[in-house]
Amino acid sequence: AITTLMIFVIVPFARYSIAQNLLDSNPQKAIKYFEKSEWKDYSKQIELAKARIYFNNAAFEDGIKQICDNGGSVTINYNTNGGSEIESQEVSHFSDYIAEETKKDSDTFYKWSIDSISYNKNNYDVNLTLKANWINDYCEFEYNSDGTLSLQKFKVNDLSFSTFNIPEEVNGTKVTTIKSSAFTDIHSLKRVVIPETIVTIEDNAFKGHNLLTIYAAPTDKPSSWSDNWNNNLNVIWNVSRIDNSGAFEYWMRGTKDNPYVAISGFNGGDIKVELPSVINEMQVYETADNAFLDETYIQQ
Repeated sequence: AITTLMIFVIVPFARYSIAQNLLDSNPQKAIKYFEKSEWKDYSKQIELAKARIYFNNAAFEDGIKQICDNGGSVTINYNTNGGSEIESQEVSHFSDYIAEETKKDSDTFYKWSIDSISYNKNNYDVNLTLKANWINDYCEFEYNSDGTLSLQKFKVNDLSFSTFNIPEEVNGTKVTTIKSSAFTDIHSLKRVVIPETIVTIEDNAFKGHNLLTIYAAPTDKPSSWSDNWNNNLNVIWNVSRIDNSGAFEYWMRGTKDNPYVAISGFNGGDIKVELPSVINEMQVYETADNAFLDETYIQQ
């Protein structure tokens, strides 16, 4: 009887300890161990592990809300990377959170990325530093004769950077052209999204890629794009943006006046997953093929 009692206590505790050690490296796997342990405050730890997943997916608002809803607070610092300075803010109630913006002469803000993040395991508080990323960090542009812009060269070859949404405009000027060899031999890139403003794509714009998938806002190839624009790479049509919301990755589809969402991936650790009906005020109409292909632990 004593042996049985020891197993009853030790096994859940061991699973809980494993989960704690996995939080930084693999929060998805940590959630599974927390669920199996049913030890101590495991249910709250699962919710906080989800916050880590949201931050890892750059779904910052979802991460901040998740921390605040579970009794923690988030101190947000900003590295504006040459942009206008922003004061730090501390958020303990999500209703107090302000989505800050920064501006920079002759450049366009692209996104915030995590510069650094630390978690206090004792009181669930988070210290987060966001870094501003600017379009000119990624691309070189030149003016066309009609005053619009050509994307001349994508210049980031960083293994941590795998998806790029080409901007519709830079400093209020439309991007309408992708030049020949603009994305040549950028092997870190796995996905490029082409917006509906692109009128012309020249020959061999994506030459040298074997594993790149191209997503494009039109429903079919416009006649003004070169016949050899994609170098026979795989193209998924009717996708104008790839983004994240919470643990879900999604494609933006449809038109500007009537956009909708297709869920294209899931990065959570939940055994049961409830698909949202709305993401960022857009209706979720479909799930992309293979969206949950690698999530073999999901039961329903």
